[in-house]
Amino acid sequence: MEEVVTVTSKGKPVKMSRYEVELRSVLKRAFDKNLPAMEHLLQLFALHDEPADRAPSAGLHVLHYPAHLPPTMAQLLFDSFGAPPWTPEQVAAKRSDYRKAATAIERRLELEGVYGV
Repeated sequence: MEEVVTVTSKGKPVKMSRYEVELRSVLKRAFDKNLPAMEHLLQLFALHDEPADRAPSAGLHVLHYPAHLPPTMAQLLFDSFGAPPWTPEQVAAKRSDYRKAATAIERRLELEGVYGV
């Protein structure tokens, strides 16, 4: 049985498994652009990936998409056309949906030239 520990989250005690505590720590460091933590996360994803011949179960999956596309656009394309690569025609077909759904950060980064939609 997995060991459960009590940690403080948002000022309140919360019980979670040691594995979840470790995973949350790695995620936080990865989001802070810690490259070793990112590499560790990718190794964990690869280790626990679903076999190709099985339908994916509900839960967390990693979508690798072109870096020039914002996450919202990549999700729209994936939902409509499946996994990348996507054709320029497919991207064009979802552009108006993206304009409606884009976050403020995505719009700003697009203006700065980070994203090319």
